[in-house]
Amino acid sequence: MTERDTTPEAARAQQEALRRLGPEGRLRAALEMSQAAQDLAIAGLRRWHPEWDLERARQELARRTWGDALASRVWPAGQ
Repeated sequence: MTERDTTPEAARAQQEALRRLGPEGRLRAALEMSQAAQDLAIAGLRRWHPEWDLERARQELARRTWGDALASRVWPAGQ
């Protein structure tokens, strides 16, 4: 699927670059992007809540991502 703001030529170049990466390279790139998104989310939480340390921001991100039930299994109340 091609985005509307991407020219066909640019889309072909992107597809070729992804092919050259191979499955392992694409997985590595996806994991790096996922980590970057988490880092940005945590930075945003800490900007809104400067009193939170890194661990508290991670807990909140887990709660927002996984929901209360699952997040509380990783960080039980009182921790």
